[in-house]
Amino acid sequence: GFGYRWLDSHDPDGPLYQWLEIADLGEDLPGADDETFGPIPLGFAFPFYGETFTHVRVCTNGFLTFENTTAHPFSNVGIPSASDPDALVAVFWDDLDSALAGTIYWYADPGQQRFVVQWDEVAHWGSADRVETCEVILTPDGDIVCQYQYVRDDGDCTVGIENLDGTDGLEVVYNADDYLHSGLALRFTSRPAVPWLAYEPAAGRVAGGDEATVTLTCDTAGLAVGRYDA
Repeated sequence: GFGYRWLDSHDPDGPLYQWLEIADLGEDLPGADDETFGPIPLGFAFPFYGETFTHVRVCTNGFLTFENTTAHPFSNVGIPSASDPDALVAVFWDDLDSALAGTIYWYADPGQQRFVVQWDEVAHWGSADRVETCEVILTPDGDIVCQYQYVRDDGDCTVGIENLDGTDGLEVVYNADDYLHSGLALRFTSRPAVPWLAYEPAAGRVAGGDEATVTLTCDTAGLAVGRYDA
């Protein structure tokens, strides 16, 4: 409803899979089962569902939240959901356990305008040999890129984003086999799908009898002569 959309690296217009290794760059979080750490400073202001955030919390169970909460649900649900967590970025939301195996790293890199969290060979609860390696990259334009270096068991997890009260969200997958795989990248964005067309605001609501102004900007620099539709 807000205007987010997602594309994956199978789409010609989707993101390229370019794994960003931060094990030697980032800070590691204590190994834990069912724990949410933070708030952690992003290093920049991050727009998300019409709000702006400067800090985030990282859960061992494969998600980020911009909520002021220590909720750490290990049982993933579909998106959107009114239950916690809200203000959610579900990268690989499942019952993961970094106390059993693996490490979670975070890296604030304001110089390169990005914030990265990496779940590095983190185990599923009760199964030290079922481990997942994935990461999420946030950038100041509001884009969210999830990358999957090694996927062992994709059949019971949630991937997607959700707003601050659980009323709106964008689900990529919920408890479905054979979608996530090693070498996959996903990008969530609310920026215009057409690079030469920009609009402000990105989303809004107009009550009956009221009006609102939306500004559209068309930038034809570099375009060949012809007709363009959007």
